[in-house]
Amino acid sequence: MSKELAFTDDNDVVKYLDTTTAFNLALTADGVAFDLTNAKSILVKIANDDGYIMQQTIDLTTVTSPLGGTLSFPINQDIMNTLVPDDYDIEVWVTMNDGTQAIFPSDGTLGFSIEENLMSDTGEVIPVITLNDFKQQFDDLSSQMENAVHNVQKGDKGDKGDTGTGLEIKDKVSSVSNLPSTANEGDGYLVGEELYVWVNGAWKDCGPLQGPKGDQGIQGNTGTGVSSTTIQYQISNSATTAPTGTWSNNIVATTTTNPYLWMKATLNYTDDTTKDFYLVSQKGDKGDTGATGATGPIGPQGPVGAGLVVKGTVNDASQLPTTGNQEGYCYFVGTDLYVWDAGTWKNCGSVSPDLSKYVTVTDLNNGLSTKVTDNKDGTEQLNGVKVQPFNKLSDTIGGRNLLINTAQLNDWKVCLDETSNISDTYLGLNIYQTNAHYGGERIFWSYLAPKLKANTNYVMSEYVRNTSPTTSANIGMFENDANTGNPSGIVYNKYGFSKTLPPNSGWTRISVIINIASFPTNTIGKLRFENCTNLTDGYVQFAGLKFEQGSVATDWTPAPEDKVNVSDMRKPANDVAGIEEVNAKQDKLTITPADDSKVAHLSGANNFDTVPTVKNNPLLLASSFPSDLARTGSDQEFTGKNTFDTAPIDKTTGHPYITKDSVPAVPDTLADTTKDANFTGKLQKSGIDAATTTDVNNTINTAVSPLNTNTNWTSLNVDSSQTENSDWEPSTTNLQYRIYNSTLYLTGQYIMLGNGGNSSHNSTTLFQLSSDITSKISFPSTNKFPIGILQALAQQASMFMISLTSDGKITCVTNPYDLNVTYGASMAGGFINAAIPLNL
Repeated sequence: MSKELAFTDDNDVVKYLDTTTAFNLALTADGVAFDLTNAKSILVKIANDDGYIMQQTIDLTTVTSPLGGTLSFPINQDIMNTLVPDDYDIEVWVTMNDGTQAIFPSDGTLGFSIEENLMSDTGEVIPVITLNDFKQQFDDLSSQMENAVHNVQKGDKGDKGDTGTGLEIKDKVSSVSNLPSTANEGDGYLVGEELYVWVNGAWKDCGPLQGPKGDQGIQGNTGTGVSSTTIQYQISNSATTAPTGTWSNNIVATTTTNPYLWMKATLNYTDDTTKDFYLVSQKGDKGDTGATGATGPIGPQGPVGAGLVVKGTVNDASQLPTTGNQEGYCYFVGTDLYVWDAGTWKNCGSVSPDLSKYVTVTDLNNGLSTKVTDNKDGTEQLNGVKVQPFNKLSDTIGGRNLLINTAQLNDWKVCLDETSNISDTYLGLNIYQTNAHYGGERIFWSYLAPKLKANTNYVMSEYVRNTSPTTSANIGMFENDANTGNPSGIVYNKYGFSKTLPPNSGWTRISVIINIASFPTNTIGKLRFENCTNLTDGYVQFAGLKFEQGSVATDWTPAPEDKVNVSDMRKPANDVAGIEEVNAKQDKLTITPADDSKVAHLSGANNFDTVPTVKNNPLLLASSFPSDLARTGSDQEFTGKNTFDTAPIDKTTGHPYITKDSVPAVPDTLADTTKDANFTGKLQKSGIDAATTTDVNNTINTAVSPLNTNTNWTSLNVDSSQTENSDWEPSTTNLQYRIYNSTLYLTGQYIMLGNGGNSSHNSTTLFQLSSDITSKISFPSTNKFPIGILQALAQQASMFMISLTSDGKITCVTNPYDLNVTYGASMAGGFINAAIPLNL
């Protein structure tokens, strides 16, 4: 069967660093579209004239026409980070569900090109080679150059040249663009330190102009040396982006998921600075099975091989040890790597970040440094995406699920108010689905609030999926009473979430950090992620709800209250006898009654021919004990002395009793704990002075004195100069702010009333903050901060952003007139919750 591979649109060229392009490929077999319905995985493998370079996995969810055998191969950032302008060949490897594999095309390869842009660096990508291969190629090139130099023959003496034109330096300019457009032959100008001379009608750069050797300068500062070297390893699924996990001091075996082995060499300098160098390697693809060769003769046993072991660093090659070395021992001399091989030290060259000639990345170190950018606002830019990094000083990870019944979803009265309504599961978790607005798995505040602490970070997370093939679904976070619309009364430090799920989104886990400032006396309502879109051809599905303490969401786990003893459930049902089976076997038992005269009775007297025994020890009769034996169950009076080799132990406290003579005399200075005592000396515990109440109060007053004094909440009124009174609901509209720990906190709610009767009702301003507060805020380039969401109560769900602008106005995207006329809503409800740092 012939397998063909072609571009569907004849587009086989892309500009270097253009990551918006994708190659559209068609797979056919004997001229008929290849069916990708049962494909398990699809790989696009890339090579150039020097050999195999990399592979890219095609996301099966992007194959929109599996029966048509077409797919899209995106040219993303990872590919552009790996490849340089050049011509390349590709193959498509398709692995089916039954384990078979098809390679397209079956004859030759399909080519594409990356063209240079105006900023391109020239070069080529070559496959990864071994250290021995590199050394051999370097030695061969060195020998060729040496032979070429030795074999150059001296030529005949040339004719005497013409008299040259003199050189006259006319002036000095700041740049080449400032040179005169014409000049006389031999005229010279200095551009910086470079000498430019007018020769044959054009300016020629003659290099830097160097004067006579100057006086010796003063001695410089002592240079920085390498004090030690640390070598660590980690595996990753990327050959271009350094892993961010935990580095190991030992080599880690690669896996199918993480096929790349990274080595990080950290040079520790004498000035307490460090520099990291990275090496990356990959196990090659398994080759075809070769033909069986003839059996060769048994050779002599060779020496035991050795890997590379970095032993340390020295400042100079003369300091390398000459004894006690083994094959594979390595030392860093500066950045050069020296390896002990065949009884001598061999310099294998500089181990530096510039690996563009030896690995499949243009410049690994520079590439890594440009992928992650500090945004100076607590976030980072990772490959163009804004992310929140893990902060070891502030972020915490919890793990204990505070919610019960999150796997079964079969109880709607205690913790959650919705039960599973379909038979499907996800990761073994029951699912609740809804296509209605406001639907979602809700948590009773009455259950959750008593388990929470104020001013503490918590994370709520849940698996969600949109099954609609045509409509995106908006997911929001709400905490009010779903029946009455009244808020719960909780005051938040941190709150708010929104996300859009595309059609057929697949399962994803969403999370939000919640920090509560205070709880009301009676907490009502329900907290939840909820669907904000009415769907007609699909559902939003929820599973695996989790609420945990911390600032980083973790995978779903059940609450400890939900766990069962697995060992008690392991026996199969056919190994356990039922009640009917036990009763049936009772009728078939043959029982011989015992001789009643030989049976001991629990009541009445029993006469035994011999003394009864317990575990072969005879029982003592009451008549066997002496009459003056002390009874431990009643008070006893001892008339004689009792001596003990060791002091008796009090069974309650575990402390030994002491005799009267052992009790020390009570000193006159002993403090009476029932009365005030004046200590003339210092009080200490474990050698440390104890603090008095005065000491503690002084310390607290000193510590809190630098803090802001405005820690109480201040209410703002709706700005009536901007907004008509008929445009908002006064009984449920409020906004409070406070400044605490150099942070402005805003919380409140806003009910906007739709007003389509007069187009003049178009003000978007809600509240006004004073300039003495906004002047201390560093606003972004947009001159506004998003601080809340306004949701229209209409047939079609619409959400609008509430923002704080640099002039102190708190505004909404829409206004009462547009709310009624454009969106058909009589009202909209919004929540405001934000924390903004201040420059105090």
